[in-house]
This record gives sequence, C-alpha cells and structure tokens, in this order.
Amino acid sequence: KTTKTTLKKADTYLKKNRPEDAKRVLTVALQREPDNIEFLNKLGRICYSLDDGEREAIQYLSKAVEYYNKNNIKTKDSFEATYFLAQALHLNGQYDEALEMLLLSRTEVPIEEKALTAKIDKEVA
Repeated sequence: KTTKTTLKKADTYLKKNRPEDAKRVLTVALQREPDNIEFLNKLGRICYSLDDGEREAIQYLSKAVEYYNKNNIKTKDSFEATYFLAQALHLNGQYDEALEMLLLSRTEVPIEEKALTAKIDKEVA
C-alpha cells in the first residue's frame, strides 16, 4: 500500500468516529515503514485524542518532531506535531518539556495561521 492510501483509510475511520481502527491501520503501516513521518505524526495525534493516550502520543510525536527539526522542516504538519507533543507532555506531567515544545511550536506557526501565535502566547503565560 502507498502512504496516501494508508492515510486515506485512517482518515475514513476517523470520519466514522472509529479512532481505534485508524490507530490499528497506522500501527500496522508503521511496522512496514517505521520511519514514515506522516504515519508517526497522524498516529501520535490519534493517540493524543484517545483516553490515556498521551504516553503513546509522546512516543510517536517525539520521533516526528525530531525528524522535522533535524531536517529543518517548518510546515503545518511540523507545527501540529510539535504543538500536540507539547499538549501530550503537559498531560503526562512533563511540564518543562511541554513548555519547551510549546515555545518551539510558536516558531513554526504557518504564516496563514498566525492567529495561533496569540493562542500559544496565552498558554505560555
């Protein structure tokens, strides 16, 4: 399967309010392609949305954020991965790391979504 097909299948499950099925699809796909940044990002965000999923979210989103930073990629995806990683770290009681990621996410806000900068500033304060 291609990355696009896998992501589309996961999105279909999400639209049907079946996040556990979307998670399963992406988990299987990651076994085939453990470094697929799109799978890591989406799976991390799905885990974040599930009850008590923050530890898993941290696992996947940390890998995605590390990849984005190492390759100096600043896109909507890199912003979202960093922002949701900050939120998951906060829920997990890792406040210093959460603040660090929140501040990093502020530098990655896409130009078309600058209103998010004010939201992040509020959270940091």
